[in-house]
Amino acid sequence: MNLRHKIKLHLSKSARQYCAKAAGIQRFAYNWAKEESDIYYKEHKKTISVADLVKKFTQIKDAQFPWVREVTKCAPQYGIHNYCDARERFFRKLGKFPKFHKKWKHRDSFHIELNSVGIKGKRIKIPRFGWVKMWETVRFPGKVKSVTIFRHADDWFASVLVDVDPSYQYPHTCKNQAAVVGIDLGLIDFVTMSDGQTIAAPKFYRKMERKLRMAHKKLDRCVKGSSNKEKARKKLAKLYQKSGNQRSHFSHDLSSKIVREHGKIGMETLGLTGLVKNRRVSKSFYDAALGTFVDQIKYKSVLADSKLIQVSKNFPSTKMCSTCNHVREHMSLDVRSWTCDHCNTAHDRDMNAALNLHKFALEYRENPNACGDAVRPRKPRFPRRVSAKQESTESSNL
Repeated sequence: MNLRHKIKLHLSKSARQYCAKAAGIQRFAYNWAKEESDIYYKEHKKTISVADLVKKFTQIKDAQFPWVREVTKCAPQYGIHNYCDARERFFRKLGKFPKFHKKWKHRDSFHIELNSVGIKGKRIKIPRFGWVKMWETVRFPGKVKSVTIFRHADDWFASVLVDVDPSYQYPHTCKNQAAVVGIDLGLIDFVTMSDGQTIAAPKFYRKMERKLRMAHKKLDRCVKGSSNKEKARKKLAKLYQKSGNQRSHFSHDLSSKIVREHGKIGMETLGLTGLVKNRRVSKSFYDAALGTFVDQIKYKSVLADSKLIQVSKNFPSTKMCSTCNHVREHMSLDVRSWTCDHCNTAHDRDMNAALNLHKFALEYRENPNACGDAVRPRKPRFPRRVSAKQESTESSNL
């Protein structure tokens, strides 16, 4: 099992210069590989392999690019490999065609090989530079597989990938396996639980939107290339970093609490790609970061020995009455409360969805197949949605 830990680095001025240079060389190698690959394809009508790109770069770097020797050899090698991976993803229709990396549009980062990495307590060894300080030790015990050093808002971080033993005990292990909860996510109430708890959306970006707007204006008014423009850029980046850190801290605390207190968690599968296309609510969806929260619940539930049960996108958690299971035909977004036509039960929109998800998770069970070793999930069925026209047709046929 692989786990990743992001740690902030405490760098001197010379260390910052080295990291910036290494990141620039990796970006240069990526662009060089793209240019060489495009030329090779035009001449031979086929793609050049990653091994041939690395071999060609190794042969010409001393004569044409001697400055790449000033940093670790991993930086240009991983730049070429990153381009080939992006090209492969394009051929497999998993991403767009790779473009040239620009300095101000792509995050500065470079990789370090496993055999050249040394981590001792709060120190990490960077090849061809030396030891630098970290703000904390690596959280997970195990073998370090790789390290990626990157910059975010003029601060440098080390992302450490650790191969953790399967017997590792997560500190937030679930204590109550019998507890079941249904969770409905939203923009007004970030989380609505079936046990009655509601947590309002923090809206960190909305609260900082005025400061960000003023910082953008100040940046645009500065003279291009001046030191004041660089100061304004760093200030703007710090504001974005603060908003992101607040959002990350909130979602991590809440997700850890949920997996620690509940053995089964029922949640809906979000179609965020379609939701963010609505220009009226897209900014709020990005501010809430619902997809990140669901991803945290996914991997933390595995570590905490709890089970996440996600319903399909077609499950009518909002339209279905949690009392009699009657499904309404239509319900617009502005309807926050409604009354069931069959049993006359008054429902709150979000709480009703959470209760339906709780019922789904409670009835969910796994049965072994005939062999006894494989496990196939068995999901409860929900009533078929019948329109008024179909209902009248079926009654007339009777």
